[in-house]
Amino acid sequence: MGAYRAAYERSIADPTGFWRDAAAEIDWHRPPQRILDDTRARCTAGSPTAS
Repeated sequence: MGAYRAAYERSIADPTGFWRDAAAEIDWHRPPQRILDDTRARCTAGSPTAS
């Protein structure tokens, strides 16, 4: 569980870096323009949501 804990702690300490590294592991047709949008109001930007 040491690797999980290290990943968790990094995700808290450096969320943008954590998700940038995670996104780098994906073969994208078109890479994302933004890595992390944590404004909460935009967490589903561009996606329909249930009302």
